[in-house]
Amino acid sequence: MRTAWGLTALGALTESPAHLFATPADTDEPNRVGNPRWFAHAWRRAVIDMHISDWDERFLSQFNADEYVQRLVTSRAQSIVCYAHSHVGLFNYPTKVGQQHRGLKGRDIVAEMIERCHQRNIAVVLYASLIFDRWASDQHADWRMVNAAGKPLNNPRGRHGLVCPNSPYREYVRAWVREICERFEFEGLRFDMTFWPGVCYCEHCRKRWAEEIGDEMPMTVNWLDQRWVAFARKREEWLGDFAAVGTRTVKELKPAATVEHQSSTYPRSWSLGASWPLLAQNDFLQGDFYGDALQGSFVRKLLEDLTPQRLR
Repeated sequence: MRTAWGLTALGALTESPAHLFATPADTDEPNRVGNPRWFAHAWRRAVIDMHISDWDERFLSQFNADEYVQRLVTSRAQSIVCYAHSHVGLFNYPTKVGQQHRGLKGRDIVAEMIERCHQRNIAVVLYASLIFDRWASDQHADWRMVNAAGKPLNNPRGRHGLVCPNSPYREYVRAWVREICERFEFEGLRFDMTFWPGVCYCEHCRKRWAEEIGDEMPMTVNWLDQRWVAFARKREEWLGDFAAVGTRTVKELKPAATVEHQSSTYPRSWSLGASWPLLAQNDFLQGDFYGDALQGSFVRKLLEDLTPQRLR
């Protein structure tokens, strides 16, 4: 079961969600649509993963936005994470920047979902995948992450490819984030997978290291080696800088919209590169955690202490 410990759990520590258990006749729902602090009023949040390939054009061809949103209403959802783009790298609307899912045949199901959710006072957070992008990886071999031996980190049969945030992929991201912001009205944008899935030694990383530090990138994990420590810190810095490409583009075009980057990586390995530079690119923190109640207790404390916008 997928458990998303985020500001829903955090908010429970600071405000009373009594309206969750009331019937519609018992309370006047706060307006979440267009509200820059929608998250302070959305306690029941829905996320349904939609990382759907299009090798069979029947996939998504029968998507029913009316039925989908009616199920949200029945479950009393107050916000929805709506997929605009996924790990497979395809868009669920007719994009001019990348590739639309073939099963949609030009249909804009993102717009359909936003319209129907807003009619029912359900806040919409659009979902987009960073770094994990099958289509971009397949189209641009020079964007792929590679290990110290020069071998791609991609799984050629997996649903996602791995592209480097130091490559020209950055400008591709900037372009489609701009497109999404100019095309849709939404309350927030959730960027997923903003972390290093491996230590990348591609030509773009090597070039940036040479320009900023000089010499060759270190390849041996040695925390007593100042160059290795500098490399680890650079990876954190580079990740935050890449996250800023998405965050700043959203804030430029949709200043009232919230921005989230996947936050489940903060308590994990150094190799993921998630640290303070990434934290600064979030309005609040959320993440996918799959552990027990003890983990949940830890996560709620972690996210409450680190989240930039608190429910106070």
